[in-house]
Amino acid sequence: IPVSYTASDGMLIHGYVMLPKGIDVAKAPLLVQVHGGPFNRAYGGNTPWQYMVNKGYIVFQPNFRASKGYGMKYMTAGKAEFSGRVQQDIKEGVDYLLSQGVGNKEQLGVFGHSFGGFSVLSLMSNYPDMFQAGFASAGPTDLLSTLFKLNQKDINSYDGIPLIEALSYLLVDIDNEAQISSMKNNSPESKWKNIKKPLYIWAGERDQRVPVVDVRDHAIKLKEAGKQVELLIDKHAGHNFHSSELIGRQAFMYLTEDFFAKHFEKRRPIATKETENYI
Repeated sequence: IPVSYTASDGMLIHGYVMLPKGIDVAKAPLLVQVHGGPFNRAYGGNTPWQYMVNKGYIVFQPNFRASKGYGMKYMTAGKAEFSGRVQQDIKEGVDYLLSQGVGNKEQLGVFGHSFGGFSVLSLMSNYPDMFQAGFASAGPTDLLSTLFKLNQKDINSYDGIPLIEALSYLLVDIDNEAQISSMKNNSPESKWKNIKKPLYIWAGERDQRVPVVDVRDHAIKLKEAGKQVELLIDKHAGHNFHSSELIGRQAFMYLTEDFFAKHFEKRRPIATKETENYI
């Protein structure tokens, strides 16, 4: 179902929500699935995460400002705000759904991959009392630092445009110290101490985009501080699963379902032998 809501600064934000059948949606747990990119979007079509809806969860897919498909003004509206206003868009989308009687405010979860993983870490640290659990996969802890490293590697570009040029237009003015300072100060790397609720972190050992050492160090830091964190590093995966990595993808779905089932007191899935071996 397509949804639209007005953010607190007056901007109209879009997204999609999937509702489970045969369940009182006011009592159902609500999971936010944050897309990557960040210059990507949820399309409202077929998605693997309908699997979670079949398990009794509401799944909300926000197309926060910076998402594509709504015009250039919408796409560039997140500039310099990826640690702040963009995350607030997501939070306010959840508030809107709850105000419409959709979702149980005591059972809110969030998950996402890549920039979606960054959002999980951001939301869990910026709104530590809102979400009861978060699953972050391949997520950078400092978006700017990760993108600057990518630029140095020269492995990413936008239609032939050097990454550094795209960053200056879409992400942040790299010569604006105030913007850069604001993004860094609001990043998960800076606000990790705020995290209170259970967190699962997945990373690919061969990730060329998000250094696995950064993810590992962040998880260790959380663990040593007494936070409820689990970490799984796939020795064979990169930033994304290759199409041939069927077991890895199946196990990833199992891990996601099992994590939220454990924290939302739902029936735990049974792992296949292949999934157990993967873990």
